[in-house]
Amino acid sequence: MTLDEMHTLVTLTEERHFGKAAATLGISQPALTKRVRHLEFRLGGPLFARHARGAEPTPAGLALYQRARRLLEEAAGLEHIARGILTGDLGTLRIGVGLTVMLSGLPRIFEQFRAQYPGVRLTVHDLSTAEQIRALTAGDLDVGFLRLGQQTPDLTLAPLLRDELRIACAESLAPSGRPYNSLFQHPLVITSRAASPTYHEHVLTTCKAIGYTPPGIQEANQLLTVLLLVQAGLGIGLVPASSHTLAVPRVRLLPTKLPGAAWQIGLAWNTNAPPSRAAERFREMAQRHFSK
Repeated sequence: MTLDEMHTLVTLTEERHFGKAAATLGISQPALTKRVRHLEFRLGGPLFARHARGAEPTPAGLALYQRARRLLEEAAGLEHIARGILTGDLGTLRIGVGLTVMLSGLPRIFEQFRAQYPGVRLTVHDLSTAEQIRALTAGDLDVGFLRLGQQTPDLTLAPLLRDELRIACAESLAPSGRPYNSLFQHPLVITSRAASPTYHEHVLTTCKAIGYTPPGIQEANQLLTVLLLVQAGLGIGLVPASSHTLAVPRVRLLPTKLPGAAWQIGLAWNTNAPPSRAAERFREMAQRHFSK
């Protein structure tokens, strides 16, 4: 049955009168009668019992009415969803994030976006840069926040913010008027390669650049674990400057004074995929936030 036929069936069942139903549908009564007869002929039996005062649905007509009414409500719901997605007021937005951007104010953007567009569901995926690139290219993410510098031929990139590695050490180990290399007798506490290959490699490269050959290496899967192990005096770490927002007590962050310790984070999306209006709005909000 077409939507027009379902509208006809529902309206005539509720009005119980051909003239009133035709007026409600905005068609002539003969056109309504022809539509109903055509439907009854196709289905092989009467859907309405006609009488002088109007029409009553037969058992078959009533059964069809109940189902047709639900289908029309579902169809109207689909139209509402489609319009909402086109306007950016409904839908799902899949976002890839890394550690630096989460420590640099992204949760505040999530809060603002949800307040302004409550009909858009945000799903946030904690992924490394390489994982985000694969997911964006495959169409599994709408927006990503990733480390710039890798080959990304299918992605559009917009630089957002800068972060850099700092030497993390317990306050009891922090040099006072002494060179930093007094720290380099201690082991290195580092996030594992499995947790973030790019970040892990950057830490090791920076260690080499500052002349630090760790006498031992302790791995952890989370930055917070790294900082807590540093706090406990199990070694020193090289962590993002933005990790100061975690406010781990009795841990100092010292600059490496190396340009190579810095990196840029950018907003990324698939160049070849048409963006949803919700994704465009989110990107605009993120760029405004980080440009302040």
